Amino acid sequence: MVIPRNLKVGHPPRFISEDPAGFAGGPNFYDYAKNRPTNLIDPTGLFTIRNGIREHDQINIDSVCGPGTGGACTSATALLMCACTKDDCSDKWKAHAELRIYGDMYIYNGPWSTFPRRPKDRSVHDIASARNHENNVHINPAIAAVTPLINALEGKSFSSEGECKADCDKTGTAVTNQFRQTLRDTQQQENNQ
Repeated sequence: MVIPRNLKVGHPPRFISEDPAGFAGGPNFYDYAKNRPTNLIDPTGLFTIRNGIREHDQINIDSVCGPGTGGACTSATALLMCACTKDDCSDKWKAHAELRIYGDMYIYNGPWSTFPRRPKDRSVHDIASARNHENNVHINPAIAAVTPLINALEGKSFSSEGECKADCDKTGTAVTNQFRQTLRDTQQQENNQ
């Protein structure tokens, strides 16, 4: 298991075991989230995620999310940022991806004891549990759905920078579409319960 930790104050966080990406992750096998753990996460050790979803407190949640909401809703999209670098050892090009998620999460911030209905997810009973629900039931499955696409991209070697960039663009389009579709699917499944 890969667990990030700080060694000492002032030192960048690092994995306590080697990055599973090996040399594809860069020359430092112990780097964590490009040494920017306050802005990025690296849950798999294979690519980083920048979560740019803005959270909004909302008293009248139905006016934003629609009637029948369980206390929160999320509208988000994902973009794949990609850099192509040449491997000095093999003259091949590698893609290095960063998944950026943008959007808005609206969460009911009134007294939950007076919320007009019981959320379908019985574990939702306050702001924190509503936020966790949105992440665990909607956002994280959308990330999981695009992870194989990103891992496949980063696992390839390309003979030119142009070939690498073309595959980055193609994968980026697929990632955006798959993320949106999965997010919609999980929301629709919940609405149909």
